[in-house]
Amino acid sequence: MKKVNLKTKHTVIDDSGSKEKREILGPFIIFNSIIIDIILIILGILSLIEG
Repeated sequence: MKKVNLKTKHTVIDDSGSKEKREILGPFIIFNSIIIDIILIILGILSLIEG
């Protein structure tokens, strides 16, 4: 079933499967964002040392 949100005008797909996938992928997305933050911090420190 597709529902249209009138406020944002985005099509929202209601599937029980997609909700389960989101719950499974949630921790991985958070973990990846933490890794990206660490990489950015390391690159920033290296650029400060080289500069």
